[in-house]
Order: sequence, then C-alpha cells, then structure tokens
Amino acid sequence: RGVPYVLRQKRKNIFCGKGEKQMKKEIFAGALLSAMLAVALYNIHSINNLTGELREYVDAAGKYAVEENWDKAVSYAEDALAKWKESYEYTHIVLKHDRIDLATEGIYHLLQTIYTKDSTAAKVTARELYELLDDIYESEQLRLGSIL
Repeated sequence: RGVPYVLRQKRKNIFCGKGEKQMKKEIFAGALLSAMLAVALYNIHSINNLTGELREYVDAAGKYAVEENWDKAVSYAEDALAKWKESYEYTHIVLKHDRIDLATEGIYHLLQTIYTKDSTAAKVTARELYELLDDIYESEQLRLGSIL
C-alpha cells in the first residue's frame, strides 16, 4: 500500500463525507432510478407506437365503413385486431386489464358492425374505440403525479 494513510482517508471522504460504502449505495440508487426512468420512457414510446398504429387502422376502418367500402373497412379492422393480438403479452404486463378488455371488445365490436355492413354503427364504434385508444395513450404518459 503505497498510498499514505492521510490520503486514503481524504479519498474516502471526497464525495459525500461518509466513506466509500455510502457512496456505493448512492451510486446504486442513482443507477436504479436511471434504469426505472429508461424503462418508463421506453414504455411511453411503445404505447405511443402501438396506440398510434391502432388509431390509424380504426380511423381508416371507420371512414371506409361510412363510404360503404366494406372490403377495405374489413381489411383495416382486421389489421387492428392482428396488431392488438400481436401486442398481447406486452399489453398484459404494462396496461390495466380493464383497459385491455375494453379495447379488445371494441375491436371485435367494430369488426362485427363492419361484417354486418352497418355503416352508422361502425362509425360510432370506430370513434369510441379511437377515443379509448387515445385515452390509453394519455394515461401512460409520464407526469409528476404518476411518479409520486
């Protein structure tokens, strides 16, 4: 140990005055908080992408149903269902289950109104589902209240 005792003591007290063990705890806590923030930001990004894509499908399905272009309306509604099913595992981890159930029911209801060629009901269902997806996105945003 070529470092004199006085210098070793000063090194221990450089950052917080409580020694190396305390500093390691603070670094670990900071790293943990940083990791949690990174995961939260990734979740926001993923939910934004998912709900954005689903809203585009739902909006297109509703517009084509109003125009009574049933083939395109079915195609977009089925794309929305496929995308929703593809994200099943992720959504069941990060979203509240009542929201998942409402969105699933909404997509199936939209498909039903399109399959039965009811343009008025399809328009209303698409609008309600679009608003639900928008609400899901908004509820997952990072806010000071959601942190505390």
